[in-house]
Amino acid sequence: MHETKRPFIDSDPLSEKREEKALRNFKQVLKEMLYLLLQSTRSDTASLYWVNKQRGQFVLEASSSRFSNATFQDRVMFENSYLEPYIDLEDAVQLEVGVHVEAEKLTHYYKQVPVRYLNVLPFMNNGETVALTILESNDANVTSDDEESVIAYTNALGNLLYTFLELSDLSKDESQWVQYDDILEQVNSRDDHAVLLDNVMMRLQSFIHKGGVTLLCRGAERWRVVLNTNLARNAPHVGTVLAENTIAYEALRTGKPEFTIHFNSNPRRISPKEPLSQGATLAIPMLLHDRRQAVFLVYDENPLLFKESVKHKMINLVRVASLKMMGAKESYKVSSDFMTHDSGAFSMPLIERTIQREIKRSILYPETHTWVAMLTFEEVNSLRTRFGLDHLKDLQRQVVKRITPDLETVDGVTGFHTDYIYVVILQSEFEDGARRWLHQLEASDTPFSCDNVELELNFRVGFTLIDGERRDAYEITKAIKQAFSEATKSAQFAIEI
Repeated sequence: MHETKRPFIDSDPLSEKREEKALRNFKQVLKEMLYLLLQSTRSDTASLYWVNKQRGQFVLEASSSRFSNATFQDRVMFENSYLEPYIDLEDAVQLEVGVHVEAEKLTHYYKQVPVRYLNVLPFMNNGETVALTILESNDANVTSDDEESVIAYTNALGNLLYTFLELSDLSKDESQWVQYDDILEQVNSRDDHAVLLDNVMMRLQSFIHKGGVTLLCRGAERWRVVLNTNLARNAPHVGTVLAENTIAYEALRTGKPEFTIHFNSNPRRISPKEPLSQGATLAIPMLLHDRRQAVFLVYDENPLLFKESVKHKMINLVRVASLKMMGAKESYKVSSDFMTHDSGAFSMPLIERTIQREIKRSILYPETHTWVAMLTFEEVNSLRTRFGLDHLKDLQRQVVKRITPDLETVDGVTGFHTDYIYVVILQSEFEDGARRWLHQLEASDTPFSCDNVELELNFRVGFTLIDGERRDAYEITKAIKQAFSEATKSAQFAIEI
């Protein structure tokens, strides 16, 4: 008895990528299906073309012929093919050689054309013709069996294409988690926590297209914006104070991520002062030892970008970062604010990251003006000899609260440089924003209090404008230190460099 030759099936999962194997098997099945259609309809030649309207080409997928002089091109431009009038064909049509199509147009035959009739079968997907199957023979008669074979072939083609696309999507879904694990590995607990926060923001930015990432932390007794990513569009000013009835406020209130789609700029992300809200926003609180210590805002103009899998990745990234922070040597008290000094001013590593980001943003968004100031007050030495440490700490908290910008036109944050020396970042849409803040600081007639003693403090300020000419935070710090030194030596209120 003749032994049937078994077809070779590659079952080795390691021989090549699964995507490549799936595509190869898909093409092989299409070829076998076309051959079965040729046999069942008693045709002489069969071919399957994809209709690529983007490139204006018919792309050959498979072909089969009983004739030895049939040779098909892989790709044929629409204008060079007899099939051009049928790129939007919805129902099967029969063509006769010499009547509907000239014999010389059938370029897949060498020398002579051995067929007389061509049956063109369209394959539709989502209301669009995506493929054409051509059956060629010398018999014009189409029987009911032929029609049933064509219907079975068309249904099988649709099911096969759908299954292939589903498997391809699943394969992509699996591969994306491998890439996501790489992202999690890049969140390093050995980094300074300010660097780690900045790193998390950049990873979150990689998930979005036309939006940004903003970080809020608590300082000077209020929640404020402390960082925006370089590419963040319509980002709130650094120092923008969190308001109630906003998505960030709700996330901090519940301690859980909050997602919203904005309609007519509502709800607001942070504050009524922020630019108009568009698209959608995901607010992710960061919990350290069950205390809300930060909230990340991820926003994009396209709400459809926030698929459940993408939201899960973002939320889990923040969760992993918080776990790594808690597991690091550096820890935080549950009772204290995150990334701040006892005075309520932010730590300098965080302020330096903010400066670095705003240097880069100043190039992309020059309409927003940003300054960095360093300041102290003249009475430091005399106060140290008069009051105890606890009273002086309370005085510093008052100073930090007073110097932190909170004007209608100027926002900002304050950092703790050293004892009684502070760094303030100012941001405004107005070119004289720094002068407005200085005027408020100098004109304030509300005295400070230390051990129930009212005090008048004389501030000394050095400040500079952030622009693209200064490459990093070191150059900015060098400039404000020089201006600050000149202000203190000359007993002037403010000097700009």
